[in-house]
Amino acid sequence: SIFKIPKNQAAFLPNKTYPIHHGREYYLASLDVFHQLHCLVGYLLPFIGTDAVYKEHYDDPHADTDHVSHCIDEIRQSLIADASVNVWQWSDDLSLVLGYSSQAHRCRNFDKLRDWVRERQIDHWSDIKVFVGDDLPFPPIIS
Repeated sequence: SIFKIPKNQAAFLPNKTYPIHHGREYYLASLDVFHQLHCLVGYLLPFIGTDAVYKEHYDDPHADTDHVSHCIDEIRQSLIADASVNVWQWSDDLSLVLGYSSQAHRCRNFDKLRDWVRERQIDHWSDIKVFVGDDLPFPPIIS
């Protein structure tokens, strides 16, 4: 889920984000938790072949499917419980915006977080390959 935050809020983020190229009063944000859930549900599930997974450990032909489903649901629950709120950052090396796995993480209330993001949804996709300079202080404002 891509959303927008005003510049005065972006100034307080611990990790720098960047302006939306078609509206510089707002900054682009995407929380890692939604990217992680997208990766898990959209890409990981279709590639897990349950025929071979754990087959050597179980005699029950359905145990592998049940076990994989259980494990994936455990990962899903963990992502929701941990709900990373790190924003994506501009990478000079790659010339695009992306998430960094080395950022600090903190637990959140997922339902409140999801509602907060939905209230700030952007109307259309912002081109993440367009660098937009800005004057936000970095490191961030600490008060």
